[in-house]
Amino acid sequence: MNTNKANGTFSIVSWNETTKKEVGNQKVTVASVEYKMEGGLNGRLTVEYSMFYTDFNPADVHAGRAGFSGTLWFEGELNGLKGSFGAMDGGEFAAGEVRSGFAILDGSGRGELAGIRGGGTYSAGPAGMNIEVGYEIGS
Repeated sequence: MNTNKANGTFSIVSWNETTKKEVGNQKVTVASVEYKMEGGLNGRLTVEYSMFYTDFNPADVHAGRAGFSGTLWFEGELNGLKGSFGAMDGGEFAAGEVRSGFAILDGSGRGELAGIRGGGTYSAGPAGMNIEVGYEIGS
């Protein structure tokens, strides 16, 4: 099978974050997030993040540092194929930039994305909000 690639950009539609525990400059939060995807991925990505801030400054939240994991659900078109898939995510936020990688969950693909396998990376910072997916579709 050939590995396909899709690149796109994303923007935040909504971000709802709740602090679960905070001690000094550290805290644990959960966040429900929705992104608008454009380009090779066109549609909506919803994510449930669990985050641990190893350094948090309420006066400048972008100066902090956090590790996070999450579950992603993409709905829309991937290089023109309509459907959805789920993925597991893990990454880091530091100095105002996010870098993360994700793995598509086997069996999660629906519609024309049934049988999808693969994963990708995304980043957000001064260079923009970009995502790349490498995938195969088949049985």
